Amino acid sequence: MKFRFLAGHYIADRYYEANDVAELPADWKPTGEVEPLDAEAVDAFYAAGPQPCGLIRSSWFHVPLPRTHWKRTKGGEFVLVGLGAGRPPRRGSIEFG
Repeated sequence: MKFRFLAGHYIADRYYEANDVAELPADWKPTGEVEPLDAEAVDAFYAAGPQPCGLIRSSWFHVPLPRTHWKRTKGGEFVLVGLGAGRPPRRGSIEFG
């Protein structure tokens, strides 16, 4: 599974910086602060459900906004935009603080 990190992550004693791209094992559960880049990663991101993304620091101009992310619909459900477009909506809650 290939992901781009939107914020720093420690995974298995390794640190990934924002905007790093990495292949991760199939059993890793994606956070809301990654962008899936291949079909297997999209499957895992969708299975994990809607999660907060947090802030993408404006000082990190090298970190573009994700193309694939959760978006709330008018009905309160969430749909994937980008690579996951067309999948069924999911119920969930993306709350901060």
